[in-house]
Amino acid sequence: GSLSDYGVLFTLSNAPGGRVRLSELADAAMMSRSGATRLVNRLEAGGFLERIACDTDKRGMFAVLTEAGRGEMRRIWAVYSSGISRYFAAHLSPQEIETLTPLLRRIAEHNH
Repeated sequence: GSLSDYGVLFTLSNAPGGRVRLSELADAAMMSRSGATRLVNRLEAGGFLERIACDTDKRGMFAVLTEAGRGEMRRIWAVYSSGISRYFAAHLSPQEIETLTPLLRRIAEHNH
């Protein structure tokens, strides 16, 4: 799982109904359309998201986060959060870390 994988999964997890138009996903993940399409294809092949047709616009497609996608997001977050923790530990005082920890925990809980 790359950072861009996480970006797409994170975007979907925070979207209303856990779904985002494919055309908007590229913008949200700060990727080219072709890059986003390849990434969506890979995540779909891995079972982390599904494509569904838009009811109102037959040409429009949504990407929808699956349960496996939520699990993958938690797994990736665990890897990144340990790296982030090490980075903060190297640059912040114990008091600053004590202040920051509850805030980061709240952010993490919001995304599960």
